[in-house]
Amino acid sequence: NLAYEKYEEASSGPQDIRDCLSFNWGRAYFTHAKLFSDPSEAQHFYRLCYSKFEEANELRSSSYTIANWASALHAEAVRTIDHEEAFELFDTAFSKFELADSLNVEKAPFLHRMWGDALHDCAKRHMERSNCIVFFNDEVRSAAVVLLERSSSHFEIATGRDSKYSHALNSWGLCLSTHAKVVAPGTDSDTLYKTAFSKFEEATSVIQSDPTHIYCNWAMTLVSQGRIKHKEGDNERFRSIMAESKKKLEPLLGIPDQDTWVTFCAARWAAVAQEFDMCEKYLREFHESDSYLSRATTGQLSYFKNVSHFDWFKELLDGAKKQANDVLAMEKEKVKGTR
Repeated sequence: NLAYEKYEEASSGPQDIRDCLSFNWGRAYFTHAKLFSDPSEAQHFYRLCYSKFEEANELRSSSYTIANWASALHAEAVRTIDHEEAFELFDTAFSKFELADSLNVEKAPFLHRMWGDALHDCAKRHMERSNCIVFFNDEVRSAAVVLLERSSSHFEIATGRDSKYSHALNSWGLCLSTHAKVVAPGTDSDTLYKTAFSKFEEATSVIQSDPTHIYCNWAMTLVSQGRIKHKEGDNERFRSIMAESKKKLEPLLGIPDQDTWVTFCAARWAAVAQEFDMCEKYLREFHESDSYLSRATTGQLSYFKNVSHFDWFKELLDGAKKQANDVLAMEKEKVKGTR
């Protein structure tokens, strides 16, 4: 609230800084919205965020402002529970990205990376709407594939403008991994997986910061391919792929004070590999500190199919849900004083 009071005071200042002020004010609301676990509570701040971006753009039209506006719409779409409402937000985001691109005289690659991420998430929402994470009907498959192909094209533009853009390369690998999951039965998905692995490899070779998240994505994409091989009855390939995935994760688990996301990935690997004791160990390790289980997506939870019948898994999942509900309850109390 103090920050918003300062923005309010500054708004009566010089006219030539009003566009920057409104933009930063919008970014502050965007950050505030992301703090809420409950999408309905976050919605209020997203609306304030959009109004400030609109105000900034009216004062001085900018590709960067509109791209951030689109990014906020994308973020809200991902969190919106109702599918149709989410698709409306995605469509609005895409129109903003298109407008931002028309003003993007610097040809900044970040815009296409953000646009590609939004298209990828929209494709995943179509897949989630089918209530199935393995077999998809033709309508869902068709909608998802179109979006995923468009997504890949934007990552190609982004990396074409900056060959060392590790974020875009990592996102491209994830997009290709999703594409491989949704191809028609009997279609060779190995080519898509192979290309995804090459993007992760390229990303790790150029990234200037910690590559842990890329190795996790690489490992879980291997697990995704392994699941397909297991369903096809190719147990030899399944074991080989799972062993390769394990090699990506093991060095990360040995790093002191590692992010619990690594442990969550290792737990999913262990569940698919049918290393049930190891899966329980990893889940209990991070359950006490930061439970990704409490906010796992349908797709992420599907990796635990092999352990879903165990009492210890049900106990941990129930505990994670209670933890999430407790956080929501606390947020509802806090939000009363923020408006």
